Amino acid sequence: MRHVKRVVATGLVLLLMVQATGCTSWKTVAQPAPAAVAQHPGRKLQVVLLDGRTIKADSARTSADALLTYHNEPTAKYYFYATVADTIPLIRVRAVKVGQGSAGNTIGLVLGIAAGLFVAGAVAFLVAYQDCCW
Repeated sequence: MRHVKRVVATGLVLLLMVQATGCTSWKTVAQPAPAAVAQHPGRKLQVVLLDGRTIKADSARTSADALLTYHNEPTAKYYFYATVADTIPLIRVRAVKVGQGSAGNTIGLVLGIAAGLFVAGAVAFLVAYQDCCW
């Protein structure tokens, strides 16, 4: 029973690390900003402005000549979030990037964690049994 709990706990830690690191890559969309936002409704976006700044948005929509972005910011009490809206004129938008899950990043992270756990286990084994084996 104890072994099962360890396996479940290890699996949950790996899952948490994969989710927390956000194995996501950002892909620049080739269309103009209004078409890019319309094509990817409800997805997380990064809006790159002409001055080089990047604005992260949880969602966005377009109006006549502006891009309306929405993102969550923590309030004074950090367990509450407030939705903040920004209005960006379309003339100031250089590019729109869309977040996509990256299988390569996720596989690399999981393999890296597994290799680290294997090395840590091997070192623990060698330290625990150094008197009997050498």
